Amino acid sequence: MNTDSDLWLYQVAAGLFTAGITMFSGSIYLLVLDPQRFKALGPVTPIGGAALIAGWVALAVGSRGRFAGL
Repeated sequence: MNTDSDLWLYQVAAGLFTAGITMFSGSIYLLVLDPQRFKALGPVTPIGGAALIAGWVALAVGSRGRFAGL
């Protein structure tokens, strides 16, 4: 059932989720703590959001056809 390409996509999804959560949540957290000091992290927030979306896409592509019989 699982091919090597599917497993690779799951690993990519996991990495994208980790990076996305860290960049998105971390940048917002730091901006709330001290907006002036961490002002440069503002553009990191949408990059983290894009990484989260890409993680969901990689998960969906890796799972394609897997639940067709349900």
